[in-house]
Amino acid sequence: LALVVVSCLYTIFSPKPIAPSLWAALLPTPNRAVATRTEISAVNPGNAEILARSQFEVTADILGELPDEVTLRYTTIDRRHVEEPIRMYPVEEGLRSFRGIITGENGKGILQNFTYSILAGDAVSPEFAVTVKQPPSAVVDNVRFMYPRYMGLDQKTESGGHIDAWEGTSVSIQATANKPVTSALLLFIDNENSAAKAEEISMDIEDGTHLSLEWSLSIRSDGTSPKFYRIQCRDDAGNTDPAPTLYSLNIRPDLPPEVTLHDPTQDLELPANATVPLAVTAQDPDFMLRYVILRVEKEGEPVWEEPLMEGQPRQDFQGSHDFRLSPLNLQPGEII
Repeated sequence: LALVVVSCLYTIFSPKPIAPSLWAALLPTPNRAVATRTEISAVNPGNAEILARSQFEVTADILGELPDEVTLRYTTIDRRHVEEPIRMYPVEEGLRSFRGIITGENGKGILQNFTYSILAGDAVSPEFAVTVKQPPSAVVDNVRFMYPRYMGLDQKTESGGHIDAWEGTSVSIQATANKPVTSALLLFIDNENSAAKAEEISMDIEDGTHLSLEWSLSIRSDGTSPKFYRIQCRDDAGNTDPAPTLYSLNIRPDLPPEVTLHDPTQDLELPANATVPLAVTAQDPDFMLRYVILRVEKEGEPVWEEPLMEGQPRQDFQGSHDFRLSPLNLQPGEII
């Protein structure tokens, strides 16, 4: 009776639970937990496998005496980080469930195996192991640029994945995946720091790891264009890389040619057999002029074309031309 009474009083007034002490006395083992004022339970996910460059979230329930601070500690396999502390915070105000996140080096994701445990007051959880697996990813081997004929530029191939070319250029990229993949998307991104995706194009896959795509660079109708792109691969298990390599993309606008009619500068009323002297200048801001054409319309329909400049392309043109009306066989009152 005395033992029962003492045990009851101990259970009520002791800051530590009695169960671990009783089990330790009755069934002593080297790994049995020591009684503590605080108890750590339901550590999730425990031992785990994650993809490289992802983040790792841990939750745990705290029973017994609630300590001032709950700490998640992790140690990387290369021991560059040994029992690195990360403070855990309540999942919701007033709850005893705490959460901590391991974000990796400089917050860019985890790259190597590690172990972790939780420290809360006088309690320490068992140590858990996390294995890091490589996700399906792709690296751009080279980019081929095929320019429109009027640009007068030779085709070229550059190693790496960065793209800088004029709109209208046909671009072909070749990439290699680190493992067989079932799908691959080219994702365009407007801002390096934005998680929102823009357009996307499916890539061709050969032998599981050889990826290719050809498309024409274009600027959107609102004048904007994507600034970056990345390749997102998916394997047969549905895994994807949480942070694929980012490549820069600069699409230069192809500025239109500019033409100015210096004379005449106003509407004219002339005989049907008159000659109109024209003074014209033209230039292309970024490429060469191939031709300058005088185009005549009547009632919205083209009725006459006459070259003012043709032959060897050049940067600009300045010239005069006598525009004869008689070949048009115009009738009185007609407007061209």
